[in-house]
Amino acid sequence: MDALSAETPMLLEIADFGTKGLGGPTRADIVEDGKPQNFANFVRNIGAGHHHHLGGGTYGYGKTSFYKLDAAATVIIDTLALTDSGTERRLIACHLGDEFIIKGRRYTGRHWWGVSSGDPEYVEPLLDNAA
Repeated sequence: MDALSAETPMLLEIADFGTKGLGGPTRADIVEDGKPQNFANFVRNIGAGHHHHLGGGTYGYGKTSFYKLDAAATVIIDTLALTDSGTERRLIACHLGDEFIIKGRRYTGRHWWGVSSGDPEYVEPLLDNAA
């Protein structure tokens, strides 16, 4: 890919301060009653709506613009999330590409880089010092 092999690659950093971070479960299939799903909605779910006062719209439609800004269609997310045990740093990389089919199985074109969850379907973010 030309963007990755460029002699002087371009980088765009977008920072958001004074927020609660992307807390909640790191997987979209886990629901913790009464807790936000911010990480799962931002990182895993495209098009997940916010259904609370001043929720900030729908994750996905504006979020895809982050991927479109980059020729590699990849973002690196580094967040400090508020958890029940304090602040947790989370780092994960994501790619949003075209869907494809291999051997009769459909893939979404979404890819994540982090650490193994033990489940081949999920990659978890690096946490705290590893992040």
